[in-house]
Amino acid sequence: MSIARNVIDVVRRQVNRGLKLDVVRVSGQYTLNAHIATVMKQYGVDAIIDVGANEGGFGSLMRKSGFQGPIYSFEPVTSVFEVLARRARKDDAWHVFDFALGAQASNAQINVSRFSQFSSILSATSYGNDKENMKVELKQDIVIRTLDDCFREGLLGKGGRYFLKMDTQGFDIEVFKGAAQFLPKVCCLLSELSLIPLYEGMPNYLESLARYNGEGFLVSGIYPIWRSESLALDEVDCMMVRPGFAAPNPAGQAAAR
Repeated sequence: MSIARNVIDVVRRQVNRGLKLDVVRVSGQYTLNAHIATVMKQYGVDAIIDVGANEGGFGSLMRKSGFQGPIYSFEPVTSVFEVLARRARKDDAWHVFDFALGAQASNAQINVSRFSQFSSILSATSYGNDKENMKVELKQDIVIRTLDDCFREGLLGKGGRYFLKMDTQGFDIEVFKGAAQFLPKVCCLLSELSLIPLYEGMPNYLESLARYNGEGFLVSGIYPIWRSESLALDEVDCMMVRPGFAAPNPAGQAAAR
């Protein structure tokens, strides 16, 4: 058994013991992108909320995979938002917003990192500070709003089955907290979890899973993002589903290849 498989099995066992969740083992051939496509089809996703959109890579991927419904992307870093806006300009169903999302409306500063995907409202831990790509190059004043406010104001359209994707560098749970009224419309979500905290004040990954589980979301797949030099798993993408939203599957339970 490979080192990677051993690491994933350890995570699976910890999650199963601690939260009684069903984390399935997947082969290296069954990628996150393929799994997202399966979930979106099974759950009839008709709109995507893309929080922490960066330059629009996730939105572009969804378009290439054939999704034609509305995408709502949120990216507060000005220089990065400009790239996102240019990418979405010719797509009438791709809506972009230049503010952050959180648990409550407020103003804040975001630490803009050398590698923009590591930019975060939170400060890096000593572990994170050792990583060259996380070095802060500037701080930017930003506005934080909530998903609930956006929904009430009609910014998120009229979809019935939303896919909530969050990649906010330690702020995912804050985004989730600000969506209490909107959550009944969310049938599946993708959240980035840190097994070794990169940012101060971010929740333990088991706490995050417990929070999601408490709202009816179950783990559908865990996919490694990267490891430390010692091969300890740093971050994973966690796909979660709300089984009550699933469309009937005539072939029985979906295979976890």
